[in-house]
Parts: sequence; structure tokens; C-alpha cells
Amino acid sequence: MTEPAHAARDRPTARFRPSLVARAPARRVAPVGCVALGLLAACASDARVGEGIAVDTLNGVVRIVNLASTPAASRPAAELSEAPLRIGRVDGEGPDVFGEVDVVAVGPDREVYVADGVALEIRVFSAGGEFLRAFGRQGEGPGEFEAVDGLVVGADGSVWVRDPRLARVSRFGPDGAFEDSFRLERSFFIFSDGTTFWRDSAGRVYDRIVTSTGIDEPDRYGLVVYAPDAAPDTVFVVTHRPRRTFAREGDRTVLGMNAPFSPQPLVAVSAGGTIAAGLGDSYRIVVTNRVGDTLRLFARELEADPVSDAEGAAALERLRARAEEMAPGATLDDVDLPGTKPSIVQIHADGRGGWWVGRYRGERDPDDPTAALPTEYDVFDGTGRLLGGVTVPPVLVYQIGPDYVAGVETDPLGVQYAVVYAFASTR
Repeated sequence: MTEPAHAARDRPTARFRPSLVARAPARRVAPVGCVALGLLAACASDARVGEGIAVDTLNGVVRIVNLASTPAASRPAAELSEAPLRIGRVDGEGPDVFGEVDVVAVGPDREVYVADGVALEIRVFSAGGEFLRAFGRQGEGPGEFEAVDGLVVGADGSVWVRDPRLARVSRFGPDGAFEDSFRLERSFFIFSDGTTFWRDSAGRVYDRIVTSTGIDEPDRYGLVVYAPDAAPDTVFVVTHRPRRTFAREGDRTVLGMNAPFSPQPLVAVSAGGTIAAGLGDSYRIVVTNRVGDTLRLFARELEADPVSDAEGAAALERLRARAEEMAPGATLDDVDLPGTKPSIVQIHADGRGGWWVGRYRGERDPDDPTAALPTEYDVFDGTGRLLGGVTVPPVLVYQIGPDYVAGVETDPLGVQYAVVYAFASTR
């Protein structure tokens, strides 16, 4: 496929339609209201322009547009160290030899938590990379996992682990002792690569889910919010119809695949519980609270990069190979490739109250189309004003702290490492 290294296994694509917001009784989810994510296109008033930023109000909501002339657009918001903390080895024995690095998280004391997807345990390393302890194991009992694809560490050192196969979240104390768990509101299990699981400073847990099941039906994605007592509180539902192609056996559709370079809906949650949702096919972001009230909107004037002929040809070749692998002998429909790449491909909340918005950087090498590319991030403060840019090496980012970026790095041989890049400088 043609997605960057951070693309998710439950990868959504194409356009947002308005998000539905619902308050749900315990153990149930039912949408009842809406938040219009398309408000950025509506009429505005009270426009003010200064330092390359236009600020106006939109139905009482502040809208910030970072113009092409924004001075910060050409300045770095931070520079990453050239020598990150890298935990992992190619071979040998020991806790730093991973079968598969599924999640990386950093705790309040800069301890690094690594979920090994083969051993099914959480390994903890010091800020210098020394092994400290491990907890969890394979199984279905208390404190055990069948899979791990989400992990957050609280300010008190407590650890919350999402198991998509068992559809539950388990909580551990700072010493790794199991404390309790609760079930997730999911009708089937879904695995995610990337950050789709959060916990805010008030103790609420946020779980991004997929609710659509049919090959031909529109994709539906939700963000279920659990109160501190683990009862479902609210849910945001996003419905969109992706640009998709199908593999068929005669008259029977056996496989649906998203077209390469298709935009995808994006979401991030801050420590304060605010939610940023992006439209992958446009550089527009809406920030809401957990019950769906729009707090502000921000955008950037930036043209999407075109898909070159070489990139398109390489993408189609990989798509056909994947279709043959998943549905041998089936016939793949013609693929309608987008003419441009998504405007944005990631949103992360950082540890300073701002937002990092990732976009494609550069063109893939047709001779090495699987090589991961760096990601160029635009860094915004909490109001939506652009602070500058940061170039992040090819890393599947799981967490951005006040002065670090943490994630998973994969070398050309497929060996994975937990990495933490410290900020060498900031603006």
C-alpha cells in the first residue's frame, strides 16, 4: 500500500460527513445530536488578520486560518535530537529483544513502556534504556492479554492497557500489579496501529472504534468516551464513504480495499479532554469538548501534493499484490486513484496543550516503494495558531510529550525498536 508508516490496520479513508454525538446510559450507545465538521466553509464575521493569521467568528465559534504568509510556516517549532533513545536488538536474549513492538508510551518519570506483541507483556525501561520490570502475560485471566494495541500511563504512574481481542481495558499500578479491568463497547475486535486510545487527566478513557461491518456499506467510526467509573459516557460517530475498489469472484464481492492515497478521518484527544477531528482531504480541524460542543476551528492554507505517475503506478502494483494475497484468483476492479495526496495524515495532542498535524513529505522512491518517509508536522498552540514545523524521522508515533516524541521504528530488515526522540531545541 502507499500509506506512510503510521497508517492504521483499521484504516478509515475518504470524506467526513457530520459527526453525531450521543450521551449514552451505562453499557449502551445511541446517537442523538450532531456537530458540523463542515463549518469551516460557512460564512464568517469579525475577521481580523495579523502576522499571517486570520481570526474571525463563525456562529459564535472562533475560527483561525493560518495564511500562506504566516511567518511561522518557515520556522522550526522544535528540532529533534540526532541520537534518540533506541531500545531493541536484532538478536540475542534479554528483555530488549522484542518479538513485535506493538505500542510505546512514556511515563511521568520518562520511563519507557513497551508492549511486546509476541510475549504479550509490558516491559518497562528507564529514561536511559535500562530494563526495570515487566508485567502481564498471555491469557484471558486478570492482568493477562490476548493482544495489546493501546497503552497509556497516568500522571500517578498507573498503566492502562487495551486488549482488542478480549475487548477490555486493564489497569495496573505503578509497580505493575494488576488492579482491575472493564469491558469495551465493541461488537467485534479491531486492531489499530497508531494512537487510537487515550486517557485524560480527569480519568476518562477514549476508545476509537469501527462500527461498520459490510463490504459495501459506508464506513462508520466512533470515539467512545468512558467515565472514570468505566461506564460509557458519550460517543462520536463519523460516517463517510471512502474511495474504494473491490475484488470479485463472479458476481460475488469478496474483498473491499481503500484506494491508495485516500484521505482518512483523523482524531486526537488532549490531556484536558478536548477532541480534535480532521478532514483528511482538506486542511481543516475542529476542536470540541467530549460532549460535542465546538470550541474552535483552525485551518491552514496549504495545497495538497500531487500523486506522481511513478507513485501511482507503484501504488497500484502493491494494491494488486495485496488483493491477490488476500483473495487469490479474484478479479480486482479498476482503481480510481486520487490525483493528490491527503492534506493531513495525522493529528496528535502534545504535552504542552498544542496540536501536531502531520502531512506527507516528499515522494516515494519507485525503486524502493516500501521505504518509510519522514513526516512533516505543523505545530499549533492550543488556540490553533501555527508555531512552526517539525520533521520527524520514519517513526510510527504513539506519543508526543512536552519535550519528546516516542514511537516505533522499523529497520530495513523489519526489526522493530522503541524510540524516544528528545527535543534538541524549541522555539
